[in-house]
Amino acid sequence: MHFPWGATVGAMRGGVRVWKIGTGGSGARAALEYLFKGNCDASVSNLHVSHSLVVQASGAEQAAEYGLAEVYGDLAMERFTVTDGGIAADLLDADQVVSWLDGVDPITGQQRGQRLVDPDSAMMHDMTINFPKTYSLAGMMHPELAVALERLQDRTRNTILTNLQHDLNARRGQGGKFQIGLAQLEVGEVRHKRSRAMDPHEHRHLWINARVQGIDGKWSSLDSNTLFAAISTVNGIGELAQTTDIAWRGTLARFGLSLDSRGEIAELAHLVPAMSKRHRQIEANRARLLAEWEAEHPGADPSYQVMQRLDNLAWNMGRPNKPVLESEADWVQEVQAEIRALDAEVFDRVNLAGQLADMVPDTPLQFPKVTDLDVAQIAENAVLWADARSMGTRSRFSLLQLRAGAMYAVAATHAVGTQTENAAIVHAAVQVALQKHVTNLAKQITPVPNPTVKAYRATSTVLERARLDQALQVLATTPPTTRGPDTVTHVTLTSTGPPNPYLERLTAIDTARANQDTAAFITRHPHLADRITQIDHAVNSHRLSAQQAAAAVAIASNAPLVTIIGPAGSGKTTMMKVANQALHEQGRRMVIVAPSKKAALIAGEKTGAHTGTNSLHSLLYAYGYRWQEKYLGGAKTTNWSRLTPGSTDPATGMVYTGPPDQYRLEPGDRIVVDEAGMMDQTTALALARIALETKTGLAYVGDPYQLLPVGHSGAMQLATKHANHTLELDTIHRFRTPTGEPDHAYAALTLQMRTATTRPQAEHVANLLLDTEHVRIFDNDTAAKQFLVESWLNNTVTRNGRTHRASAAISCATNERAQEINTLIQQGRIDRGELDTRHHTTCQHGQTIYTGDRIQVRHNTRTFTNREEYLIRAVHEDGSVTAQLVGEYATTTNQPTRNIPAEYLTAHAHLAYAATAHGLQGATEHHGYADTGVALYVPMTRGEKHNTAIIIARDRKTAIASLTDQILQSQEEITPKQLAANLHRELMKVGERVTTTDTTLAESATDTNAVAATNALRAAQITALTPTERERADQHFTHHHTEWHHHITTDTDTATNPTTDNPATDAMDGQKPAVRNYQADIITGRRLLAEQVRRVRVINPDPDDTPQPDITTDTPSISL
Repeated sequence: MHFPWGATVGAMRGGVRVWKIGTGGSGARAALEYLFKGNCDASVSNLHVSHSLVVQASGAEQAAEYGLAEVYGDLAMERFTVTDGGIAADLLDADQVVSWLDGVDPITGQQRGQRLVDPDSAMMHDMTINFPKTYSLAGMMHPELAVALERLQDRTRNTILTNLQHDLNARRGQGGKFQIGLAQLEVGEVRHKRSRAMDPHEHRHLWINARVQGIDGKWSSLDSNTLFAAISTVNGIGELAQTTDIAWRGTLARFGLSLDSRGEIAELAHLVPAMSKRHRQIEANRARLLAEWEAEHPGADPSYQVMQRLDNLAWNMGRPNKPVLESEADWVQEVQAEIRALDAEVFDRVNLAGQLADMVPDTPLQFPKVTDLDVAQIAENAVLWADARSMGTRSRFSLLQLRAGAMYAVAATHAVGTQTENAAIVHAAVQVALQKHVTNLAKQITPVPNPTVKAYRATSTVLERARLDQALQVLATTPPTTRGPDTVTHVTLTSTGPPNPYLERLTAIDTARANQDTAAFITRHPHLADRITQIDHAVNSHRLSAQQAAAAVAIASNAPLVTIIGPAGSGKTTMMKVANQALHEQGRRMVIVAPSKKAALIAGEKTGAHTGTNSLHSLLYAYGYRWQEKYLGGAKTTNWSRLTPGSTDPATGMVYTGPPDQYRLEPGDRIVVDEAGMMDQTTALALARIALETKTGLAYVGDPYQLLPVGHSGAMQLATKHANHTLELDTIHRFRTPTGEPDHAYAALTLQMRTATTRPQAEHVANLLLDTEHVRIFDNDTAAKQFLVESWLNNTVTRNGRTHRASAAISCATNERAQEINTLIQQGRIDRGELDTRHHTTCQHGQTIYTGDRIQVRHNTRTFTNREEYLIRAVHEDGSVTAQLVGEYATTTNQPTRNIPAEYLTAHAHLAYAATAHGLQGATEHHGYADTGVALYVPMTRGEKHNTAIIIARDRKTAIASLTDQILQSQEEITPKQLAANLHRELMKVGERVTTTDTTLAESATDTNAVAATNALRAAQITALTPTERERADQHFTHHHTEWHHHITTDTDTATNPTTDNPATDAMDGQKPAVRNYQADIITGRRLLAEQVRRVRVINPDPDDTPQPDITTDTPSISL
């Protein structure tokens, strides 16, 4: 049986899965099986009963036949009811859980709102909360640490639930166009002590019921968009809890334990790699056993009992002397024995500290305090975090993400404080950030954007974009002879404040403008065009199309700024080879740089251009630029600076004298940025300044429709706006049919995939992909992973009469997923005898590698280039390896072997059978595979012979929906008009927050608290109105929404602000005075609703821990 889950969204350590109703109540039955016998782990300590690891009870089918009570007995789930008044808890038996999941009050039997029957409707949302691995290991080492960890999780859960009740919304109105705050949220809890691989992994599942009560007293569906948007704050709460919770920190200190900079327990961190290695081995064992079972039972789904048996077998493989685990105590003893075997000294030291702690008087803990932190600094770091996280979402972030940034900033200090103190400083930092460091992109649409919508940008990022805009304008319009070192100093903002993004006059990438009548363009450069044709005949045998020839002319011309736009496989590299020869004949150099050193070297090798600078960053470094990276809550922030000749480099202590000769640019040189679509705006600004100073030309060659940069995007779009020549290549040369002929049909399909910007367009492409057999649909993730493994192992190609394994590019959405696939493929190769396992060594994250494995290196040195791939030829006793460079431009026959030190392997190498899309950018293999959840265009253009997308779906309808989402991922916003349209679409998707008729109150709502208060006021007003007045009020809000829609779909420069001069508002001003009386008592109005909620047991702070704020009081949970 497979869970009726939708797509997994987000992940903290924490993520959300959507459980759907399913057909005939299958969703609720599957939930019961997972709840009471689930194989996330085999323990059910969360159910308030003891239970054996080997479950003998019947499954969901028997539950349906014999009745739930007969199958599940006295097992129960704890439910938490969250209101403004606090959190209440009670227990639900199996029958009550089914009712609860079905939208029925489990106590009264009353239906909550309209009963949902669509199998695809959400039944609940499963949110996973967990802490670092070392916390689970600590809990296994001493009972007191285990209790402290449980209490830490309890406090974290309570804070999360309080925040979710505050931040989430229910939907109202036709199509859910309005949002309304929650009066009541109900959540079930599932506690797990280990992973499916049966290693220690304390975590909680919060089952958020999809039926919620709004502040108007009505039950309806939860707005899932707000839940997904709230993940960042949930993660921030967890980060705060693990570092600032004084009770947890104090308990660790009593046992001689402390936290490192990553939040891990420093004294136990060295145990994690070995435990993780065992975890990966068990997962690989489990996948193999499951594949064998499915082969023996075609068409059948394994029951939970079968899954548990396979889990036990997977755990015991490689442990010939270990008995099959029979009980929880057996498992605990085995894990403790493993820890002791890894480090007996630390195990004994922790236990001794526990014994001595009761004998030694407590001493005051010397931790910094949250109340002593600098709010201004926390605000700056909060924006840095949100800005760094926004780099993959068009540099936009939401108010909730800004709040999460403040939480991470506080957590990074490792100061301690109460929840109230944490909430106060986070709220204060958010207010400072909004006032000083953030720009509201949607200001002309709405003064108070929905807090879940990514409507903000860091003001520093907005200003940097404006500087790049002007630098490129100067580059394109200033003749090289008039440029000098001082030219760049005049590139300043012409306004006193940040530019309004709606007033930027970016020019869209327009095919008509881009190609500018290719024949006419070449006519304007007759001598250069003739020479390009001659060079093409000599070096390429007339391979260039008219478009490619025109692009080569543009690069070889004297134009200061050129952009060449070309999709994957359009022959950009072939074109640059001819342009390089033309420049050489003029006595000029083509200097190729790229965002990665590997891309620059490959482009230089194929074009013959100068590559002494290697990567773009090498050139910037040579010209004095320096950057310092730091991590805050998993987000990387970079601080840039520049040395002037004669100044001292703080990193080396040496005097900077200017660029070395091999990097020095000469007037007339052409800097070509390959893969320019992946160049971020900070790097682009530095490069534009260098081009201005050195009187060199600049050419952007790439595709803005492919992967976004790691940093802020938009550089290529600005270059296109100002370029002297912009040409677009639209003929694809890469793809081949099985007979070796050009595959024009698939080439055309990739172009449609590339430019699909609306949902109907993407759905059309998704249908074409399915119809042309470029999609494989699976009903579960295990089967999908197994297909990828078998495809890598079994695909072959014939060369020179011999059969070889065909190369494959497997693209995954995350590094974690890629490494999971890597481990499975490695195990498959071991099973086939392809790897020599007699000797092994370790790479990143404790992965084991053997002779014959394929690895990728991830750090540039004088010897190695980031993302190079190597074949392991030998493993040595000191952990180093002898390896040979492999890949598209390196073969096993013409490359020398290299020694890779053990230290480099451990820090900078991993298996390379699968990778993220960024890791595969620029690669061309025989077959390309797009794993579930990955943006489709780049992965689906890596394969020369065939490309396949992997989808987990029940049927074609759900597959189309998933494919459509993946096609639309990471589409760049080329112009302000597109930005405005996307913002409008996102605001419409989440619905308009119901606001008060008093516009001054609405405009003062600058954070989620004020917006929530406005929602409460709206509910109170509606309650006070007569039916006639209520209808009139609804007309007012309908009119407001219509005005808003009209505003964004017309010219943004002349649209009328919908919050002013509204006749409906004027009409409401004369209505019943009681409407405004409610403004004085919003909280009372919400309490009246909360009092209707049944409470069985109110959750109070643990009396044994440091005092925490009473969550049953009316203290608002603003930021935590």
